[in-house]
Amino acid sequence: MASGAWSASYQFRRAPRNFPADAAAALGTNQVLLPIVPVKLTFLGSAFDTGALLDTGADFCVLPYEVAEVLNVSPASLGGQPFPMAGVGKDVMVKVTNIDVTVKSRTGNKEIPMLPFLIPVEPQPPGRFVLLGRHPFLSMFDVRFRLGYTNDPELGKWSLTEVTKHHPSYRYRKGRALAAPARGRR
Repeated sequence: MASGAWSASYQFRRAPRNFPADAAAALGTNQVLLPIVPVKLTFLGSAFDTGALLDTGADFCVLPYEVAEVLNVSPASLGGQPFPMAGVGKDVMVKVTNIDVTVKSRTGNKEIPMLPFLIPVEPQPPGRFVLLGRHPFLSMFDVRFRLGYTNDPELGKWSLTEVTKHHPSYRYRKGRALAAPARGRR
């Protein structure tokens, strides 16, 4: 990673009050700490400040239907056919659009233009998070969680550092994936 890459550190946030109590109880805790990053979402001149959940288990970035409405994004007006996305408990029909994202930090903001988001075609139950998933958001940053042995969000921290250069593993470089060693000819 080159020096001068954008980096920011954050504290974990407690889950909102509407976080399912039975989920917290199943986790064996009365509080859940989440890696939520402050972001500004912009679409064709409409902007919205919110917190987005870094979801290391999500393949893609997801914009809840109600946030799309605030940004004046109408799934019906987006091009292309809706397609199913596996959700929790059922498939959800979604479309794709690009949203400009500004990741906020006390040390300076990081602008990410044209980040692709999946948007549900129909309204979903309220209380959904903006999700920042693996492709492409988490592939752009090195994410480090430092919670330790505490449930105190004042002590637990996490950080984002922009990846400026990818170093592929020796074994998986193009043309060399698990290749047998070369042998001399007789």
